[in-house]
Amino acid sequence: MAPIMVIALTPLILKEKLDWRKIPCIIAALIGIVLVSGIIGGGITGPAGVAFGLLGACCFAGIVFCNRKLKDISAFDRALVQLTFSALTILPYVLIKNRGLPFPKDLRSGLIVLMLGVLQTGVAYVLYFSGMGKLPVQSVAILGYIEPVVSVLCSVIFLHERLGWYGWLGAALILTAAAVSELIPAKAAVNESD
Repeated sequence: MAPIMVIALTPLILKEKLDWRKIPCIIAALIGIVLVSGIIGGGITGPAGVAFGLLGACCFAGIVFCNRKLKDISAFDRALVQLTFSALTILPYVLIKNRGLPFPKDLRSGLIVLMLGVLQTGVAYVLYFSGMGKLPVQSVAILGYIEPVVSVLCSVIFLHERLGWYGWLGAALILTAAAVSELIPAKAAVNESD
Protein backbone atom coordinates (compact mmCIF):
# COMPACT_ATOMS: atom_id res chain seq x y z
CA MET A 1 0.00 0.00 0.00
CA ALA A 2 2.97 2.35 0.39
CA PRO A 3 3.18 3.37 -3.27
CA ILE A 4 -0.58 3.98 -3.37
CA MET A 5 -0.31 6.19 -0.27
CA VAL A 6 2.55 8.12 -1.86
CA ILE A 7 0.64 8.65 -5.10
CA ALA A 8 -2.55 9.68 -3.30
CA LEU A 9 -0.81 12.18 -1.01
CA THR A 10 1.66 13.65 -3.53
CA PRO A 11 -0.74 16.33 -4.87
CA LEU A 12 -1.48 17.44 -1.29
CA ILE A 13 2.02 17.34 0.20
CA LEU A 14 4.34 18.04 -2.72
CA LYS A 15 1.87 19.92 -4.94
CA GLU A 16 2.79 17.68 -7.91
CA LYS A 17 -0.05 17.04 -10.32
CA LEU A 18 -1.22 13.49 -10.71
CA ASP A 19 -0.78 12.21 -14.26
CA TRP A 20 -4.15 10.56 -14.82
CA ARG A 21 -2.73 8.52 -17.71
CA LYS A 22 -0.74 6.52 -15.14
CA ILE A 23 -3.77 5.51 -13.06
CA PRO A 24 -4.31 2.22 -14.98
CA CYS A 25 -0.65 1.33 -14.34
CA ILE A 26 -1.07 2.06 -10.64
CA ILE A 27 -4.20 -0.11 -10.44
CA ALA A 28 -2.48 -2.94 -12.38
CA ALA A 29 0.53 -2.77 -10.03
CA LEU A 30 -1.77 -2.87 -6.99
CA ILE A 31 -3.61 -5.93 -8.35
CA GLY A 32 -0.23 -7.48 -9.12
CA ILE A 33 1.06 -6.98 -5.59
CA VAL A 34 -2.10 -8.56 -4.17
CA LEU A 35 -1.53 -11.60 -6.41
CA VAL A 36 2.19 -11.84 -5.57
CA SER A 37 1.60 -11.44 -1.83
CA GLY A 38 -0.22 -14.76 -1.56
CA ILE A 39 -3.33 -13.27 0.04
CA ILE A 40 -5.56 -14.95 -2.55
CA GLY A 41 -4.16 -18.43 -2.03
CA GLY A 42 -3.31 -18.24 1.66
CA GLY A 43 -5.47 -15.52 3.10
CA ILE A 44 -4.61 -12.97 5.78
CA THR A 45 -3.23 -14.55 8.92
CA GLY A 46 -4.14 -11.85 11.42
CA PRO A 47 -4.97 -8.23 12.06
CA ALA A 48 -1.58 -7.57 13.67
CA GLY A 49 0.20 -8.37 10.41
CA VAL A 50 -2.10 -6.04 8.48
CA ALA A 51 -1.60 -3.28 11.05
CA PHE A 52 2.19 -3.64 10.95
CA GLY A 53 2.11 -3.69 7.16
CA LEU A 54 0.09 -0.46 7.04
CA LEU A 55 2.40 1.12 9.62
CA GLY A 56 5.37 0.16 7.45
CA ALA A 57 3.62 1.68 4.43
CA CYS A 58 3.11 4.93 6.34
CA CYS A 59 6.80 4.97 7.29
CA PHE A 60 7.81 4.38 3.66
CA ALA A 61 5.55 7.22 2.51
CA GLY A 62 7.14 9.44 5.16
CA ILE A 63 10.61 8.54 3.89
CA VAL A 64 9.65 9.41 0.32
CA PHE A 65 8.12 12.76 1.27
CA CYS A 66 10.91 13.75 3.67
CA ASN A 67 13.58 12.89 1.13
CA ARG A 68 11.77 14.81 -1.56
CA LYS A 69 11.83 17.93 0.64
CA LEU A 70 15.55 17.61 1.49
CA LYS A 71 17.20 19.30 -1.47
CA ASP A 72 20.70 20.27 -0.25
CA ILE A 73 21.68 16.98 1.40
CA SER A 74 23.49 14.29 -0.58
CA ALA A 75 21.93 10.89 -1.10
CA PHE A 76 24.81 9.30 0.82
CA ASP A 77 24.25 11.51 3.87
CA ARG A 78 20.49 10.89 3.80
CA ALA A 79 20.99 7.14 3.59
CA LEU A 80 23.57 7.18 6.38
CA VAL A 81 21.36 9.13 8.78
CA GLN A 82 18.23 7.10 8.02
CA LEU A 83 19.96 3.74 8.31
CA THR A 84 21.64 4.80 11.57
CA PHE A 85 18.28 5.78 13.07
CA SER A 86 16.73 2.56 11.76
CA ALA A 87 19.47 0.51 13.41
CA LEU A 88 19.07 2.38 16.71
CA THR A 89 15.30 1.93 16.56
CA ILE A 90 15.46 -1.82 15.98
CA LEU A 91 18.33 -2.48 18.42
CA PRO A 92 16.19 -2.61 21.60
CA TYR A 93 13.80 -5.08 19.94
CA VAL A 94 16.66 -7.31 18.84
CA LEU A 95 18.28 -7.23 22.29
CA ILE A 96 15.00 -8.03 24.08
CA LYS A 97 13.88 -10.69 21.59
CA ASN A 98 17.25 -12.47 21.65
CA ARG A 99 17.86 -12.20 25.41
CA GLY A 100 19.48 -15.34 26.70
CA LEU A 101 20.55 -16.57 23.26
CA PRO A 102 24.27 -16.86 22.57
CA PHE A 103 25.70 -14.00 20.53
CA PRO A 104 27.40 -15.34 17.38
CA LYS A 105 31.06 -14.38 17.50
CA ASP A 106 32.33 -16.08 14.36
CA LEU A 107 33.75 -14.08 11.45
CA ARG A 108 31.25 -15.47 8.94
CA SER A 109 28.22 -14.12 10.84
CA GLY A 110 29.87 -10.73 11.19
CA LEU A 111 30.65 -10.58 7.48
CA ILE A 112 27.10 -11.56 6.54
CA VAL A 113 25.62 -8.85 8.77
CA LEU A 114 28.10 -6.30 7.39
CA MET A 115 27.30 -7.31 3.81
CA LEU A 116 23.55 -7.06 4.43
CA GLY A 117 23.89 -3.72 6.16
CA VAL A 118 26.36 -2.02 3.86
CA LEU A 119 25.90 -3.61 0.46
CA GLN A 120 22.28 -4.75 0.24
CA THR A 121 20.85 -1.91 2.32
CA GLY A 122 23.34 0.97 2.34
CA VAL A 123 24.29 1.00 -1.34
CA ALA A 124 20.69 0.31 -2.37
CA TYR A 125 19.45 3.27 -0.29
CA VAL A 126 22.10 5.61 -1.72
CA LEU A 127 21.09 4.64 -5.26
CA TYR A 128 17.39 4.87 -4.37
CA PHE A 129 17.69 8.34 -2.85
CA SER A 130 19.86 9.68 -5.64
CA GLY A 131 17.32 8.49 -8.22
CA MET A 132 14.39 9.73 -6.17
CA GLY A 133 15.43 13.34 -6.64
CA LYS A 134 15.44 13.03 -10.42
CA LEU A 135 12.15 11.18 -10.98
CA PRO A 136 8.53 12.19 -10.47
CA VAL A 137 7.13 10.78 -7.24
CA GLN A 138 4.60 8.72 -9.22
CA SER A 139 7.46 6.92 -10.97
CA VAL A 140 9.26 6.33 -7.67
CA ALA A 141 6.07 4.84 -6.22
CA ILE A 142 5.35 2.52 -9.14
CA LEU A 143 8.97 1.41 -9.35
CA GLY A 144 8.73 0.64 -5.62
CA TYR A 145 6.49 -2.29 -6.54
CA ILE A 146 9.40 -3.99 -8.29
CA GLU A 147 11.11 -4.76 -4.95
CA PRO A 148 8.58 -7.39 -3.81
CA VAL A 149 8.65 -8.99 -7.26
CA VAL A 150 12.44 -9.32 -7.09
CA SER A 151 12.16 -10.77 -3.58
CA VAL A 152 9.63 -13.37 -4.67
CA LEU A 153 11.59 -14.27 -7.80
CA CYS A 154 14.80 -14.62 -5.76
CA SER A 155 12.98 -16.97 -3.36
CA VAL A 156 11.90 -19.06 -6.36
CA ILE A 157 15.38 -19.11 -7.92
CA PHE A 158 17.62 -19.42 -4.86
CA LEU A 159 15.41 -21.01 -2.23
CA HIS A 160 13.44 -23.20 -4.64
CA GLU A 161 10.10 -22.02 -3.30
CA ARG A 162 7.03 -22.56 -5.45
CA LEU A 163 5.17 -19.68 -6.98
CA GLY A 164 1.64 -20.40 -8.14
CA TRP A 165 0.07 -18.99 -11.25
CA TYR A 166 -1.39 -16.12 -9.18
CA GLY A 167 2.14 -15.10 -8.23
CA TRP A 168 3.45 -15.31 -11.79
CA LEU A 169 0.48 -13.31 -13.07
CA GLY A 170 1.03 -10.70 -10.34
CA ALA A 171 4.74 -10.40 -11.12
CA ALA A 172 3.96 -9.95 -14.81
CA LEU A 173 1.34 -7.30 -14.02
CA ILE A 174 3.74 -5.33 -11.81
CA LEU A 175 6.63 -5.43 -14.27
CA THR A 176 4.35 -4.50 -17.17
CA ALA A 177 2.75 -1.66 -15.20
CA ALA A 178 6.15 -0.26 -14.24
CA ALA A 179 7.44 -0.45 -17.82
CA VAL A 180 4.32 1.09 -19.36
CA SER A 181 4.24 3.83 -16.71
CA GLU A 182 7.80 4.83 -17.55
CA LEU A 183 7.04 4.82 -21.28
CA ILE A 184 4.25 7.37 -20.86
CA PRO A 185 5.85 10.67 -21.86
CA ALA A 186 5.71 13.55 -19.41
CA LYS A 187 3.09 16.11 -20.29
CA ALA A 188 4.68 19.08 -21.99
CA ALA A 189 4.23 22.42 -20.30
CA VAL A 190 1.61 24.53 -22.05
CA ASN A 191 2.95 27.82 -23.33
CA GLU A 192 0.91 30.56 -21.65
CA SER A 193 1.54 33.08 -24.46
CA ASP A 194 -0.15 30.93 -27.15
